[in-house]
Amino acid sequence: MTNSDLENFFFLINKAVDLSIPIALYNADMPNTKRSHFTGCNHYLSGRLAAEIFGKILHKDKAHISLFTIKDDIRPIKDRELGFKTELRNYSNTMLVETKKFRRTGGDIYNAAKKSILQHNLDSIFIAIAGLKDVARAVDELYLNNNFILVGYDLNQRIKKYMNNSAITATIYQNPPEQSYQAILSLFNTINSVEPDTTPVVRYTNLQIIM
Repeated sequence: MTNSDLENFFFLINKAVDLSIPIALYNADMPNTKRSHFTGCNHYLSGRLAAEIFGKILHKDKAHISLFTIKDDIRPIKDRELGFKTELRNYSNTMLVETKKFRRTGGDIYNAAKKSILQHNLDSIFIAIAGLKDVARAVDELYLNNNFILVGYDLNQRIKKYMNNSAITATIYQNPPEQSYQAILSLFNTINSVEPDTTPVVRYTNLQIIM
């Protein structure tokens, strides 16, 4: 997504609200717009939660961690990254040895993961973007199951497969069905209210660690 795309989104959201059309966002917020509602997780806290998982699971004197993130200035991902780096400082048994940045499309995460693991003697990866299953595939093919800490986001059948064979240590589930439900409910309540509250409503959903 380019800066021009973002500017167009900002313009359309603000224009709609100015025309008394309520706008509800979920998962990715745009707080600088006039949006009526936002429902989603606190991405900064989700990054801190990921770092806490590493700090409390790792038992080595110094674990070597790689952070997989995005090149683009996408606020939710940047918030995760900032939260992760901030919390990681609280654990002396962790060391961030590299930060790898990918295009929004993900790029070749699988090959990059394999190369990083071998080149930097990694024993841990935190992936702040989509692609958890691709990193898990690399861990699995290098026979590092049970000897590698891999933490990321989301939950689907392929991720479950790699969790079952211990290629993935933990995933942070953000409950997208609940996010979308609450967003629609907010719109419903606003539309059916005799005197709708024009104050923007922000609802954070719970984060769940699945291991």
